[in-house]
Amino acid sequence: MLDNIRVIKHEEIDQRLDRIDNLIEPEGEMDPEKDHFIGVMSDRLKKFFTLWRSVAVDFSKSEEECCKIVRAIFNADEGDRKDLEARVMPAEAEFNLLRQEERALREMFWLSVKREFPSAKGKSAIRVCKGFKIIWREREEKKSSGLDVIIL
Repeated sequence: MLDNIRVIKHEEIDQRLDRIDNLIEPEGEMDPEKDHFIGVMSDRLKKFFTLWRSVAVDFSKSEEECCKIVRAIFNADEGDRKDLEARVMPAEAEFNLLRQEERALREMFWLSVKREFPSAKGKSAIRVCKGFKIIWREREEKKSSGLDVIIL
């Protein structure tokens, strides 16, 4: 399992950020009624967001490909099954690598947000909205139905 782990070096991330020309715009809208504006990301943080989201897209595609191969294995006849089984291991290895990279980039992105915006530390539900705005929203208290279940 350890042979699937690849260390992402700081220099490699810097090089990948420098090559980004087209930013991936965040999709969510800021709700002025509920959201609290923290700030707008720096150009470098916008690129970091784009890198993370592009790896997340690759991860999602890889997951779909693995699922497609596994489904095909279950539906294949004996002759086709061997070919599909040979494809599943490399696809799974790529999937696992992208999952680890996506998680690492996500963690580094949110740590970078908290460094760039110290006022974000300790806030609940921090999000990125259109225009690369960093916002936070208070978590809503879940109302009790009056019936609490305790499992022992």
